[in-house]
Order: sequence, then C-alpha cells, then structure tokens
Amino acid sequence: MDSDGYLYVVDRKQDLIITGGANIYPVEIEEVVYTHPAVALAAVIGIPDDVKGELARAYIVLKKDMTATEAEIIDFVRGKIAKFKAPRTVEFVDALPLFLLAGIMSKLKGEAFIFRLFIGSLASFF
Repeated sequence: MDSDGYLYVVDRKQDLIITGGANIYPVEIEEVVYTHPAVALAAVIGIPDDVKGELARAYIVLKKDMTATEAEIIDFVRGKIAKFKAPRTVEFVDALPLFLLAGIMSKLKGEAFIFRLFIGSLASFF
C-alpha cells in the first residue's frame, strides 16, 4: 500500500496457465521436463491462443553435447502427466534468465518476445 492508500497488483498469486478452461501449473510441467536426461534448464510459460486461451510453451537449455527434438520432449512429458498439460511447443535456447540463485525467471508469461530478448542478451551458461 502506498502513502495514498492504493494497493498495486504486481504479480499473480500463483503461476497458472488456463488452457480451454483447464488449469495447468507450469512448475508441474517443468518438474517432468527436468527428468529428461538431455535437459539442463527449463521454463514453461503460457502463450496466447485464439481457441484455447493459452497454451504451454517450454523453453529448454540442453546439457552440453546432448540433443533432443521438440517432438521427443512433448512425447516424454505426455508419457508422465496428463496429455493436455504437456507443452504444445518447445523452443531450445542457449540460456535462460536467472536471478541470483533464485531459479528460473518465469514472470514473463505471455511475453515471449521479451523473454527472447533476455535470453539473447545473456551469455550461455553451458
């Protein structure tokens, strides 16, 4: 609350992607993605979709000298959790924004272009 008595909403209470009326928590997807042997870092965000409202997109940094495909990651996740919760798209990146030991910055939901700007401006950690 500021000195004038105004309250400001600065973040969602919970990270949540709503796909066709179903609630999906990005952390649930991230936990599964991290079990894939080729994945070093992952972040899942909701991207706008005209039909479903939002769809899950995973941004993944692969471990050094490891490979994976978008289809492989999506199938891997579908084999571990409900199919509707799996990311619809996967984008492989060289690095993800990190806060000082606080983990992956996933506060940019729906702002993929800003997310890419941050990713592009950071040196690869691997």
